[in-house]
Amino acid sequence: MQAGSSTSFSATGLSIGTTYYFYIFSYNSECTGGPLYYTTSPLTNNETTLSCTVSAFPYSEDFDVLTPNNGTVNCVSTVDLSPVCWTNESGDDTDWVARSSSTASSSTGPSSDHTSGCNYLFIESSSCYSKTAIMTSPTFDVSSMSVPTLSFYYHMYGSTMGTLTVDAYYNGTWNNGIWTLSGDQGNAWYEAEVSIPGAAGFSDLKLRFSGLTGSDYYSDMAIDDVSIIDISCPDPSDLTATSITSNTADLSWTENGTATSWDIELGAGGFSPTGTPTQSSVTNPYTYSSLSSNTSYDYYVRADCGGSDYSNWIGPYNFSTLESCPDPSGLSASSITSSTADLNWTENGTATTWEIEYGLDGFAQGTGITIPGISSNPFTIS
Repeated sequence: MQAGSSTSFSATGLSIGTTYYFYIFSYNSECTGGPLYYTTSPLTNNETTLSCTVSAFPYSEDFDVLTPNNGTVNCVSTVDLSPVCWTNESGDDTDWVARSSSTASSSTGPSSDHTSGCNYLFIESSSCYSKTAIMTSPTFDVSSMSVPTLSFYYHMYGSTMGTLTVDAYYNGTWNNGIWTLSGDQGNAWYEAEVSIPGAAGFSDLKLRFSGLTGSDYYSDMAIDDVSIIDISCPDPSDLTATSITSNTADLSWTENGTATSWDIELGAGGFSPTGTPTQSSVTNPYTYSSLSSNTSYDYYVRADCGGSDYSNWIGPYNFSTLESCPDPSGLSASSITSSTADLNWTENGTATTWEIEYGLDGFAQGTGITIPGISSNPFTIS
């Protein structure tokens, strides 16, 4: 697609014996008109079908050539997205609709598109509760890509916001839920970036956006600016920390490409990252040691794909180490006789030796009788 103000355009690289169609879309600066289009006469009598397969990348679609519906949108709509080679599926409950102004309901939906330019696509939820709208993309030939990556912007504002889900089709199979999000995300546009490494090498990638409205009209969700790009070193995701002790933690994450080496930057909770690793060329998972007890930490991670090719730094993920010697709890006494009692407690760390101080009822700690070096729990005092 070519955009601009010129009234002429030279098409190059055409094939002999092929019929080409071109469309001219006219819209004003507010994107409230058009599109107006016409089709040329065939260059030959050997007509062919206009292809919606995308093989030139990066691909980007802002939906601005669609005619926006800035009026009343019904729950059951039939909206044609074919000018941009997208399809509102039949058999669902409602449709994705192009719009350039704010949605009709207050306290939900965007006021404009992501770039304050023209259109976005949205689902109207007024009198359309718990309904699904499904649309599919054109086919993408990503056979030459390293890591096909989907990027798009979403707006999910409203107290009864539903769920947005993205599925990917490649190698003859739908892969459901490669990205999903539910609930009110606030009145803002956010970017989602989803690596689809399994689609690399295939020519049949399709995307499916499914929006499920919520239980009330505060659930107008929207998307805009969908892109397909090739990222040679995609970002890790799903950072976590497990097996945490007083001075160690196992840090792990999901690798979304083919990296086998990663860098970590770790610091006290809330620190400002510098971009300089505190640990380089680590494995996944990685046991971070020599930590301080009872301390909050943040960490960031990036993939090292070799040849000075790195992903973005992703994080922070926050965790806290344990106390090195936490207090016992749950003190009790049992099997009490005239001269003995079994003293019991709960050990909240790894201690195997304890010290007991006892005395008459109401004694001040530090003035009682101390028994050091106790190695059993319970302990019989006599």
